[in-house]
Amino acid sequence: IVHDLAPNHKYRFRVCAINQAGDSAWSAWTDAVGMKAVVPGRVSPPRGVQALSRELVVEWDEPAACGFQVLRYDVRIAREDETMTNYTLLSGTGLEAGERRLHVRDLEPNTAYYFQVRSETAVGPSDWSD
Repeated sequence: IVHDLAPNHKYRFRVCAINQAGDSAWSAWTDAVGMKAVVPGRVSPPRGVQALSRELVVEWDEPAACGFQVLRYDVRIAREDETMTNYTLLSGTGLEAGERRLHVRDLEPNTAYYFQVRSETAVGPSDWSD
C-alpha cells in the first residue's frame, strides 16, 4: 500500500520480490496511474462559538483538503431556522483560507442562530458542515 499520494499527479510503479533465496528481477513499469482530484472533506461543525452582547464569534477547524490549498470559506447563517432553508450566505472577503473565524455583529437578542461552513479549493467546494 502506498500512502500520501498527491492528487493531479501521475505515478508509475514496479516491484521486486525479496525472500530467503534472494531478490527477483524488477518488473516492468506500470502504466501511469493518476490520482483523482476530489473536493475537500467536509468542515467539522463550527466550534468555539462565543456569545457576546448581540455578537457571536464562530470558529472551525481546517478540513482535509486532499492535497489542494483551501482558497476560502463560505459561511451560511440562519435565524430561527434549524433546517437552514432560509439563510444568509457570507463568502469571500474576510473568509480567506487562513481565516477560520468569523465575528458576526448586530444580532437580534433572544434569537437562535444556526451556522454552517464549507471550504473551497481549486477543485470545488466541500459539502456544508453539520
